[in-house]
Amino acid sequence: MYAVADLSKARVGCGVGPDSRHAFPSRETIANTLLTHVPAEKDTLVDFLTHLCSVYLHFAYLEINPLIVLDGVDGKEPQAHYLGMAAKLDQTAESICGHKWAVPRDLTFYDAATAKVNADRRPPMVWPAPFGRDLTKEEAYVQKLDASTGGSLKLTVLNPEGRIWTMVAGGGASVVYSDAIAVHGFAYELANYGEYSGAPSESQTYKYAKTIIDLITRGTPHADGKILIIGGGIADFTNIATTFKGIIRALKEYKNQLICHSAKIFVRRGGPNYQEDLKAMRLLGESLGVPIRVFGPDAHITEIIPLALGIDLSKNKTSNAPAIVLKRLLVSSLRASLSASLVRFTGKPTARVSSSLVPPLTMDNIITSKLYHPGSVGYVSKSGGMSNELNNMLSIVTNSTYEGIATGDERYPGTTFIDHFLRYEANLECKMLILLGEVGGIEEYCVIEAVKSGKIKKAIVAWTISTCAKMFTTEVQFGHAGSMANSNLETADAKNRVMRDARFVVPDTFEELCRIFTETYEDLVRGAPPVVPMDYKWAQELGHIGKPAAFIPTISDERGQELLYAGMTISEVFREDIGLDGVVSLLWFKRRLPPWATKFVKMVLMLTAHHGPAVSGAMNTIVATRAGKDLISSLAFGLLTIGSQFGGALDEAASMFSNARDTSLTPCEFVDQARKQNKFISSIGHKIKSVNNPDLHVKLMKEYVRKNFHSHSLLDYALAVEKGTAAKKDTLILNVDACIAVCFVDLLRDSVAFTPEEADEYIRIGTLNSLFVLGRSIGFIGHHLDQKRLRAPLYRHPADDIFITMADVSQPRVLGKMH
Repeated sequence: MYAVADLSKARVGCGVGPDSRHAFPSRETIANTLLTHVPAEKDTLVDFLTHLCSVYLHFAYLEINPLIVLDGVDGKEPQAHYLGMAAKLDQTAESICGHKWAVPRDLTFYDAATAKVNADRRPPMVWPAPFGRDLTKEEAYVQKLDASTGGSLKLTVLNPEGRIWTMVAGGGASVVYSDAIAVHGFAYELANYGEYSGAPSESQTYKYAKTIIDLITRGTPHADGKILIIGGGIADFTNIATTFKGIIRALKEYKNQLICHSAKIFVRRGGPNYQEDLKAMRLLGESLGVPIRVFGPDAHITEIIPLALGIDLSKNKTSNAPAIVLKRLLVSSLRASLSASLVRFTGKPTARVSSSLVPPLTMDNIITSKLYHPGSVGYVSKSGGMSNELNNMLSIVTNSTYEGIATGDERYPGTTFIDHFLRYEANLECKMLILLGEVGGIEEYCVIEAVKSGKIKKAIVAWTISTCAKMFTTEVQFGHAGSMANSNLETADAKNRVMRDARFVVPDTFEELCRIFTETYEDLVRGAPPVVPMDYKWAQELGHIGKPAAFIPTISDERGQELLYAGMTISEVFREDIGLDGVVSLLWFKRRLPPWATKFVKMVLMLTAHHGPAVSGAMNTIVATRAGKDLISSLAFGLLTIGSQFGGALDEAASMFSNARDTSLTPCEFVDQARKQNKFISSIGHKIKSVNNPDLHVKLMKEYVRKNFHSHSLLDYALAVEKGTAAKKDTLILNVDACIAVCFVDLLRDSVAFTPEEADEYIRIGTLNSLFVLGRSIGFIGHHLDQKRLRAPLYRHPADDIFITMADVSQPRVLGKMH
């Protein structure tokens, strides 16, 4: 038996890789490089190592120790055996070779009779939790969700008692947010790591958000409250409305719990249609009763972190805050559907690009990010989403991008950092280089060696994200497949330190990149890009220019996915069953009135719907209908009779009684003043009703108001006035118009839903008369339909009901002189 030499004493290595730089070594190379310390049986070991490499199935790590060789028996060849082995599988490769992993794990795969392998059975690989703990129920649930979507959903609970929770879109962005929280000294309060990306559906996002919000609102409320960061980079072509709808739906379900835990929510997002989606989130905060602060791409990606943590960066002289405040930008989408993407900007600037070639949103992004002009900066980023943020920053502090690469987040990308940096070095137009790496892998070290050897001489600004990983007490798989360090060499801190030692320009934190870009660029290049005028129609569509609006409605909006009534979606109107009276409160008063108030509105509509066919409005409607008029004409004919003598006295009565009480007139003084001025008190008096034959409409209304209104002071005042007038004549009682008017004034002034100024304005602009108009319209329409159904003929008033007299005409009228 021979043992392979102890490699801890004599380290030897031989590179094997998928690219041309690491061609598969020959047998001689393996023997002379790896087996120099092995005394015998080298051929056996060469065969073993060759076969091992040929069946290498996406291991992230593989160690065999010890490896032994047994002498051949009975003339057979020596056999290699490994007595101990440790391995890590690359979970992202399960779709490629999962069935091959399954074979050695189940002996029933092997059919002894036929000596065949039944690899189609494929028991699923069960992936263990991070070392040292089991998956929580919530983590396991999100892992199951992740498996059901083509996107990515990740959740690791770091500290269930922590105050700071994150729900971040994008693998790279999620790491940057965690880094920022740790940099400000709040890693101990960070409760979770989580990210969603790859355009999950509204339902999947809802379930993911609901899981996190449920965790936030458990247990005893924290004295300082909870913080939820809903962040993300600038999206590509993804419409963020879909994911935001799922998040908004989950937040609404946990409204009371969020309030109980004093939760504060901070939102930062950018991308196609981001304005509408951030508006929806802001409106949610107003209706939810939970503080929600909303930011777009005008804010640096992590600018919300110090705001959420209550850190005043202006008082911190060593602040890591961005050196500039970014202007509002929509950043170009550079990623392709594959893991690698490339955009190069060459040629002369053009004032116009065919919209048939470039989608409209992308056209806007190209212009605002200055990507119509070849700049001087070349960058390579692991993350596609973070490349958008780089474009955002570079369009502000430099003359824009020359070429941008997102190599992809896989452990084995198609191209690497060094491939592109060597091209940039040889390109005279590319004057400044940027490297944005991540934890895991060793690609950055290839660039470091190229800089040390002099192959790359241009200035490189570099940063590796995931510096927070060292502060986590458990192993965390970040959003990207390759974002996990298998050794200290692959950690973000180690890479940043080595790059800084190699004279890369490396900031202390990600937040300092803007300042570093500015300083490095100003030392290297000058010259601003030419300004390309934007197409007028496109600028108008984007809202960059406009003209004074002819109409400014504020009560409803049908432009979005769903009709809005004063900010309330139509689905909520039906789900909460607010009824017609609730809709009236939204469209007339732009707010939801309390149930007792909306029920009063419904009562008024029911009581005023019909007072019989003899009243002037109903009569006019009937006459018009019988004359063959259509519904609209007949209804309008009836409504035109409403005025101070019929129905339209509500506003006048409200004003008269309110002014009398507001000027401190007693009921008796009010009646006497009206008598002296020879004025009728509006809505006092009835044709057929009296003190002894009261109007039941008024009686029902008084009973409801006294039982349900918090205050009914003006009604009490009007009833005191009624006592004075009824004492003179028993028909001078409060009629239905006056009762509605004074009760509605009590509602406006005493419901706490309106300010005194708002209440007076609603009285002044005719709101009370509108109740009568709406109610009577119901009855008038009924008369029109009734007459049509009866096929009533043209109405002619009977002659015996008409008295014609010419006695007061003393002189005949002379119309003309005849010749």
